[in-house]
Amino acid sequence: MAALLFSLAGVPPLLGFFGKFYVLRAAYDAGLAWLAIAGVIASVIGAYYYLRIVFFMYFGQEQDDALDHRNTPVLTGFLMASALIMIVGIVNVFGIEPAALSAAITLVQ
Repeated sequence: MAALLFSLAGVPPLLGFFGKFYVLRAAYDAGLAWLAIAGVIASVIGAYYYLRIVFFMYFGQEQDDALDHRNTPVLTGFLMASALIMIVGIVNVFGIEPAALSAAITLVQ
């Protein structure tokens, strides 16, 4: 798990570093330096969260009451809304092929 999180964070010499490096390099070579800088900032923010998980896996203290099991109406509403969004997104995927085909034809012509 630690190796996977280090790779997602982009730590060299793992594969995640090379993926991020080549994408950011391509953005910079295309004249989009601002996008490459935004990518580096997003990568650093993501690395903080990934490496925080690794820290707690190995150095965190075990707690018995780590999770609070209170169900509030707001939490229930968010869970229902996210479930509905996921269902609509999955159902909508099946109707997107004609739109993608017409977009591809428009780009080729």
